Order: sequence, then structure tokens, then C-alpha cells
Amino acid sequence: MSQKKKKRLKKFIDLLNEYLDFNFNIDNFNHRLKLQKYVFIGKFFGFKHSYVYNLYIRGPYSSELANDYYDVCYDKINSNDQIEVNIVSLAALVKNKDIDWLESASTMLSLYNSHKELYNKKNNFDHERLITGTSQIKQKIDITLIKTVFSDLKDHNLFN
Repeated sequence: MSQKKKKRLKKFIDLLNEYLDFNFNIDNFNHRLKLQKYVFIGKFFGFKHSYVYNLYIRGPYSSELANDYYDVCYDKINSNDQIEVNIVSLAALVKNKDIDWLESASTMLSLYNSHKELYNKKNNFDHERLITGTSQIKQKIDITLIKTVFSDLKDHNLFN
């Protein structure tokens, strides 16, 4: 991938470290999983990127992003670039959230974004259908947490 794209990713990782105290460690599986979710959710807060995600067992996943974050770490890429992202709002949403929350949130946003017409019929938002759909995909996650995630995302106006 382009060096510019990797520099933008590096800047985003630096902002996560600054605002979430997320010191990305490439050797830590949970860190790689969290970064996948942070980048995915970051798009809803203005982080413009072209990573393509597909739904997998642990929620949305981008193999291209995985390749890039390995390059960023192993090639010691630095970035003074500026990126557009409302990092304060993103941090307010995701700070101190665990992996189950991040998986649920990114899965729910992926479902909603891919099937808005299914969830928005005649100006009536079918939140129960979205919660049920997320729960069916994330069966290992308690429905109570999924409902909490929905509430959190709704409070941040992510269902527009």
C-alpha cells in the first residue's frame, strides 16, 4: 500500500495512544483486534480511509489494514501528517471498552451501514431488528451488553 496511507494509519495509532492510552503492540493479539475495531469505528468519526472490511467471527476485519499495521510497526514509519478525525468523540465512545463491546459495536455498525433500508422503514427505526441481528451474529456475547452497545452508539448519533 501507499506510504501516505501508512503514514495516516500511523498518525491514527498515535492519536489512539494519546487519547485512549492505547500503546499498540503488534505482538499482542488483543491489540491487533482492538485496532481493527478502532479503525472501523473511526470512519464514523471522520477518519477517512479506504480499508475494506468483511464480517468475520470477531466482527469486521480488514486484511489490508492488517498488512499495513505490520508494515507501520516493522518499518518504523513515522508521521507528522494531520488527519481528520473527531478523536475526542471517538475516545468518549470507546475508551475503556472491552473486546466484546468493540466487537458488538463494530458488528452493529457494519450491519446498519450495509442494510440501512432494512432498519429504516417509513421513518421508523427498527432498533430491535438491529439488536437481534447483531445478537445472532455475536451469539457468545450477552444480549444485555448488545443492548448497552446500541444505546451507546445511539447516544453518539451513529444511526443516521
